Amino acid sequence: VELRYLRRKEKLMTYKEIAQIMNCSVGQVHGYLDRAKENLRTLLAAEISDITS
Repeated sequence: VELRYLRRKEKLMTYKEIAQIMNCSVGQVHGYLDRAKENLRTLLAAEISDITS
């Protein structure tokens, strides 16, 4: 599984590479990213709601 993560030259990082950097398991990285994605969706939905209200 690859994740597009912006670094120099827009290099792709795998979950395994992120796990090594964070010193955690691939499963934990997956969970962290899923939660971050959901939090971002919630924040964006609230912002869009405020703008259109």
